[in-house]
Amino acid sequence: MSYTEAVTAATRALRECSMNLNPEVDGTIIRVPIPKVSREHRENLAKMAKQLSNKAKESLRSVRSNAVSQVKKAKEGHSEDILRLIEKQIQQMTDDITAEIDKQLAVKTKELLG
Repeated sequence: MSYTEAVTAATRALRECSMNLNPEVDGTIIRVPIPKVSREHRENLAKMAKQLSNKAKESLRSVRSNAVSQVKKAKEGHSEDILRLIEKQIQQMTDDITAEIDKQLAVKTKELLG
């Protein structure tokens, strides 16, 4: 890829990203004036953060479900107490990570919306 092709590709990528950027090309130099972020854009970013946190929680629930089902499959040769303890630990880890996701979302939302 030549330098001009790279500049063209980079410029196109900057224009197509969801950050509302309008790059200016001067030979091989790309200048990207950063627009002031509007309240509406910050609200959209906060909404996107909420969606991503929900997606992370869904993925976490899926991992938890798979782990619990693997524990249940391993019943042979293990006591019920040990299996219950493992399931409880899995649930505790899930709860801790969910709390961390919620905490990070609250921090980011406060940062975006003030």
